[in-house]
Amino acid sequence: MKIQEQWKEPESVFRSFPFWAWNGKLDKEELIRQVRQMKEAGTGGFFIHSRDGLETEYMGPEWMDCVKAVVREAKRLGLYAWLYDEDRFPSGTAGGAVTACGDAFRCKGLTMEVMPPWDYAEVYQKEIRDRNEFRDDRNGILAAFRARTEGERMLSFTRLKMGEEEQIGEDELLLIIRLEVSAPSEWFNYQAPPDNLNPDCVKKFIELTHEKYREAVGEEFGKTIPGIFTDEPSLHDRHAYFGENKAWIPWTYGLGDYYKEQNGYDFLDVIPWMYFEGDRAKKTRGDYWRTIAKRYGETYFKIIGEWCSRNHLLFTGHFLQEDKMGLAVRVNGAIMPNYQYQQVPGIDMLCEQTGEYMTVKQCTSVASQLGKKMVISEMYGCTGWDFTFEGQKWMGDWQFVLGVNRRCQHLALYSIRGCRKRDYPPSFNYNTAWWKDNKWIEDYFARLSLALEQGEAVRDILLLHPVSTVWSRLGVSPWGNPVRRNERDVPALNQYGERFNRLIEEFEREHLDLDLGDEMLIEQYGEIRDGKFCIGNVGYSAVVIPPDMDSMQESTRSLLLSFLEQGGMVLEIGTSSDPDSFPFRNSVICQLQEANIPEQKNFTAVEDVQGAVTLLKRFRRISVQNGEGKECRDVLYQLRKVPEGYLLFLVNNNRERAVDGQLFFSEAAVPEELDLLEGESCRTPFYQNGSDGLRIPVHLEKTG
Repeated sequence: MKIQEQWKEPESVFRSFPFWAWNGKLDKEELIRQVRQMKEAGTGGFFIHSRDGLETEYMGPEWMDCVKAVVREAKRLGLYAWLYDEDRFPSGTAGGAVTACGDAFRCKGLTMEVMPPWDYAEVYQKEIRDRNEFRDDRNGILAAFRARTEGERMLSFTRLKMGEEEQIGEDELLLIIRLEVSAPSEWFNYQAPPDNLNPDCVKKFIELTHEKYREAVGEEFGKTIPGIFTDEPSLHDRHAYFGENKAWIPWTYGLGDYYKEQNGYDFLDVIPWMYFEGDRAKKTRGDYWRTIAKRYGETYFKIIGEWCSRNHLLFTGHFLQEDKMGLAVRVNGAIMPNYQYQQVPGIDMLCEQTGEYMTVKQCTSVASQLGKKMVISEMYGCTGWDFTFEGQKWMGDWQFVLGVNRRCQHLALYSIRGCRKRDYPPSFNYNTAWWKDNKWIEDYFARLSLALEQGEAVRDILLLHPVSTVWSRLGVSPWGNPVRRNERDVPALNQYGERFNRLIEEFEREHLDLDLGDEMLIEQYGEIRDGKFCIGNVGYSAVVIPPDMDSMQESTRSLLLSFLEQGGMVLEIGTSSDPDSFPFRNSVICQLQEANIPEQKNFTAVEDVQGAVTLLKRFRRISVQNGEGKECRDVLYQLRKVPEGYLLFLVNNNRERAVDGQLFFSEAAVPEELDLLEGESCRTPFYQNGSDGLRIPVHLEKTG
């Protein structure tokens, strides 16, 4: 499709779809009035989103009548009515109806209780003696250990046989492992959080939500109703509770057999290493979180994604704590692999800021690699009632230049009566003073969405995502879990993620646009093709290993070696004064020496990101330089290959000053400018083609 055909007035599919917060006593006539105003304001439709303050029964007869009414009106107006899969958030309980079905559907954990040795006799009499089997298909004690420790360091441990009462030395500790069900929570309508590791729980969720919508409005699936949004599902929620002073990790009935199939050993034999430091802690934790990530993807995202495909819906949504590397693993196992199951990958961008490069790139990288054209962002939540059009453009441009191409504004409030006005404002609806002037910014982003969905992004550099390192470092204190964000290993791993985020930003500001490479996806979709390191549809000429990545999956290591043998470029960032900061390089050198293979000249270790930037300059397709010949670091870009040539989007991320500079493109071209504000186009008045490519003088206003 040539974008000029729709440039002036893009269709609804390229426009934004705000979260329409149904948060009061629903009235069909008022709902229809608001739909019409959304059309006038230039939106492409809306997500139907249950929210705090709702006075109509969620998923009840009146709710469904209202859904049918707004779907009919959206169809008449040429808008899209997207669905949302939960009562408020997080997704997975159907307003508590799923977990009301029994313990099999409720969040479960393996808890550890550290006890003095003299308590074993009582534990044996009450919990062990009369139990014949200790399988993980029911609640209760699963294993016990005698252990010698120094603080949180494990010296030795022995798993007790449980068949008869054993003696434990006075200098030993008793470790009791139980499978327990979370206590209920008011937030989940006085039910426990869901067990998203249990496929039956997820199927019940579909039965009580997705199937109900299919019965009511299924004839519009894939038409007026494009898809459905899942919001912050997780392995466990902050509302999960297993008692004071108990450490716990996510589990579900029967997971032990699955774990053994994946890893070849009984997890309960080594579970103390999840809590105590020592020789096998790194491997145990790495195996555990990798297995949990795989299982969670299969039981939640894959099942829902396949249901959506069969029923002509696009599966979209975003994941919990995607911006915090430690917490993301604690509540998801991993982030990036789950995007493969969504037809429309999505993120959430809270507050008025443009700093979460990792959040955006995790999502947009997978979308590019697996050929997913639409990427949505739930954006602007918590920016406040005084949020401006300039703020919308600043945040939106930054996300779009990194690969997002649809806006889902948070929120469009049905009502602002009482406390509803405090629900993470602003509101993108009739109850905002500037709503009557909203269409111009909708037109702007609709044109940008249209443009950035054409062709394919051009990126030559792959930066490995260090999730395997996080897996190997994430344990749990044996003395219990405090507030989730303060669990023993989480803060340090979040800081590790912040350093990784700054690394991504540094590359982007140096105009070395890149994708992230997830190791689980590399194992599934990775190959060396035509001398490039490929993930799915995209081939990369250079692979960068980030600092302090001291764990790597064998499948990744093997593919990197093949890439090197075929002439590919690999950089590892470390510290020259610390040889151990180059773990991959050191292991590869040993491997090559053992095989009598000369050291690969295209494998380089650099001391810092600036060293990497210097070596990667050869892959810089776009350069925007100031008068001193340095890169204009306020300017970000996205380059796309389209049938007609290339499409380039430039953004000045600075809100305080304009940018003047020279743009250099590695190929000769006759440039044409597309006006995003007015919907016009024209030939670029000043440009120069030479032997080194295209040169254009550029002026970008602040937030321009």
